[in-house]
Amino acid sequence: MKKALEAQIASNPALAAFRHQLLINITPEGLRIQVVDSAKRSMFPNGSTVLEPYAQTIFKAIAPTLNQL
Repeated sequence: MKKALEAQIASNPALAAFRHQLLINITPEGLRIQVVDSAKRSMFPNGSTVLEPYAQTIFKAIAPTLNQL
């Protein structure tokens, strides 16, 4: 799954632009996928529970791969 996600990120320009915010690691508990804020771009507007459009793009793009689990 890690390799599939990394390949998807590399091949999808919409995801590749945010690859520094996508952290995928293998831990003793299993696969950990983190979508993190950057100093210049947060996933949510201040005080809001609604994702920014770019964050929605990330989750929509990786969802089909994750659904294979």
